[in-house]
Amino acid sequence: PCIPGSGKSTLSSAASRYAIADLLSALDNGATNQSPVQRKLIVLVGDEIKKKYWTEVKRMRAENPSSLFIADKNTPPNVWGALPDSAGHGVIVPVIYRKALSTTRVTGSISPAGEVDSEKCHCYPFSLHYL
Repeated sequence: PCIPGSGKSTLSSAASRYAIADLLSALDNGATNQSPVQRKLIVLVGDEIKKKYWTEVKRMRAENPSSLFIADKNTPPNVWGALPDSAGHGVIVPVIYRKALSTTRVTGSISPAGEVDSEKCHCYPFSLHYL
């Protein structure tokens, strides 16, 4: 999602990685079909990638099509339309805290010179409270 501080990085933390890997292992061991699923867990954190992030996601997804892939990246809405190309046959699930999606309107502004403009309105497509 494009909302910094919305909690998505919790999924890429070491503790979450271990918990998710354990869950995947348990699912594999309990598989009732002839062969276990054996999905690989891949976590790609945007701040740790020096290459073009979504190009790297697409490459890694192509190499590991059955993996559980967690892409930890703040993404502005204008990029969202291109994300399915990065997912291959996967499903994209954004991590956005529900209450963070409320619109915040701030009316009025003060210039650096101290002039007040009570007519000006700033509108943010997310809750400033959750940032």
